[in-house]
Amino acid sequence: MIGSRILQLSRDSLVYGFGSALSSFVGIALVPILTRLFSPSEYGVIDLLVTVSSLAIAFLSFGFDSAAAILFFEVEREEERVNVLSTAIWFIFIASSIVILVLLPLSGVWSKLLFQNKIYIGPVQLALAIIPFNLLLGFALNGLRFRFARSRYLLSILIQVILTITLTVILLVPVQAGMLGYFIAWFVSVAVTGAITLALAQRNLSARFSVIILRKLLAVGLPLIPAAIAGWSLSLIDRFFISRYSLHELGLYSLGVKLSSVLGLGIAALQLAWGPFALSLAKEPEAKLTYAKVLSLYTLVAGFLALLLTAYAPEIIKVTSSEAFFGSASVVGWLCLGLIAYGSYYIVSIGVAISKKTSHLAWTTVAAAILNIVLNFILIPPYGMVGAAIATLLSYIASAWLLYQVSQKYYPIPFESRKILLTWLLLITSTLILFLLPQEVQPTTFLLKTAVIAIFPLLLLSLQIVETGELAAVKNLFQSALQRLKRQ
Repeated sequence: MIGSRILQLSRDSLVYGFGSALSSFVGIALVPILTRLFSPSEYGVIDLLVTVSSLAIAFLSFGFDSAAAILFFEVEREEERVNVLSTAIWFIFIASSIVILVLLPLSGVWSKLLFQNKIYIGPVQLALAIIPFNLLLGFALNGLRFRFARSRYLLSILIQVILTITLTVILLVPVQAGMLGYFIAWFVSVAVTGAITLALAQRNLSARFSVIILRKLLAVGLPLIPAAIAGWSLSLIDRFFISRYSLHELGLYSLGVKLSSVLGLGIAALQLAWGPFALSLAKEPEAKLTYAKVLSLYTLVAGFLALLLTAYAPEIIKVTSSEAFFGSASVVGWLCLGLIAYGSYYIVSIGVAISKKTSHLAWTTVAAAILNIVLNFILIPPYGMVGAAIATLLSYIASAWLLYQVSQKYYPIPFESRKILLTWLLLITSTLILFLLPQEVQPTTFLLKTAVIAIFPLLLLSLQIVETGELAAVKNLFQSALQRLKRQ
């Protein structure tokens, strides 16, 4: 029974994660072009502007992404649901446009503040101008998601991916428009996709605007902003610290983040699928055992994939990037471990979700964000981008551990603590060994890294973290999954 539940989660993760993977694919697909046309410092400038844009979106969404979902499913009449979505979209777009119009004349100030000079005024202006359209696109996609319009949702994302990659290649390669070309491509693709998505979601929208609904949206959404900012800080605030240290280092770090995001695609898929899956079996007798087994299997599978990505990061970077970016490999391992801890946070959060103690999600995230800021202050000056990666890892571990402690208080789950702790010890030790090995691409180093990867599963068996019976169960699970896929 537990096996079938985990199989269901795996299948849901694939479905829900495909759209997220498509969106993230843009950044990964453009790496070979961007890292050959831009220096690490210029690549760092692009990444910092994207980071600033994401911070503005976290503020200017007013928490409506969650508030709209709550109100949408609370009301039953179709007309009320349309009013919720329409009010949210038009308010966000108009309010954010007004804010950006105020900020645009100050682009020189923002360039000076971010980069200590005003030579990036053009990219700053475009990065600001994109924000209202990005919000519009995001909320239009939410409208499709709320309606379970999966094909239209994926079509919109696919259109954006194709537009972004096509326009970026054209403007950077034959046109040679440089950094401005990158942001123009981003702006046009977001604006055009936003318009298309609005057309696809037209039955979910109207020209109506309800002040009563707006008040409800603000009442639900505004208290969520601190947690959203804290979540943003956990994953992105290190860019500001590194930029103070070195834009060149920020560019290398940004590529390391892009490479580790390959693992993040799978974790994001799990995140999207986990909530509905876990809550759907909360009242069943084997629920707690299933939750415990999911965390163990997740740690093992994600950990092994993280080691593979860490070990062969230098080879991947050599193939996909220019020589100037080879140093990026040094942060991949620590960032991958941070992503595993991030995924664990969502799994252990099921206890507070079931017990309806979700207020603890906010303070645990804020506490981890504060820790991240402190660690960035301490670790980046002496260790640069590696210090930033370790700060991120420790902060994600802290957030997962804090939420685990709280969740167990309200809804005890028999997690396999010994197995999970031993797995983490092996992962950290293996990552440290891979980090200390030479980063150059050489046959000897390649063999040593392969040996580390080969030893990892042997240690799992010898320490009885994985037992032969469990391996047989996993094998049967995958065989069952393949048979179902063939039947479908």
